[in-house]
Amino acid sequence: HNMWLGYSISSGFQLATKDYVMWYPGDGGMEEKSLRLLFDQVGKADILISYIANPEFRSWQRQAISQMYVTLMNFLFGLKLKYFNGVFIYKSEIVKSITIHARRFAFFVELLVQVLKAGYTYLEVPTYNTRRVHGNSKVFNLKNAVEIMVTIMRLLWKTRVRKIQKIKVLTLPSEVKMT
Repeated sequence: HNMWLGYSISSGFQLATKDYVMWYPGDGGMEEKSLRLLFDQVGKADILISYIANPEFRSWQRQAISQMYVTLMNFLFGLKLKYFNGVFIYKSEIVKSITIHARRFAFFVELLVQVLKAGYTYLEVPTYNTRRVHGNSKVFNLKNAVEIMVTIMRLLWKTRVRKIQKIKVLTLPSEVKMT
């Protein structure tokens, strides 16, 4: 019985025994050097959020949809993130303290918005991706779209009505470069 991606990740996080948890997709789309850069930043913030530094590897349609989504999420939640659905590293204690309802791809935005609005620090880290060798993204379907809309409404209620809102931003030092 498939419980979907968000449920699987959330369940795994609850079982974590180490200080940090990470989600990494199984499509092999991220270059190895990007993982090294992410790991080098562990401990510098509560959350490490990757963003795609080379979006041109995607079709113009996928780039446009991603940019619209990022712009909408930033506008609705008062954020200035470069990406919401990338690879991330969280302190385990943080993810264990957050209630997640989303079971599909909306999991990423539900967790991230709640954590940032609760005042945890974050650092955005550039990553470089490559084209998929096989298969297609499963993010674009009606069930995911409906769940994202429901999740956005839930988050707006929590952040606008209940006022979860403190954000701490850290910046990646300019001397950190991809090699």
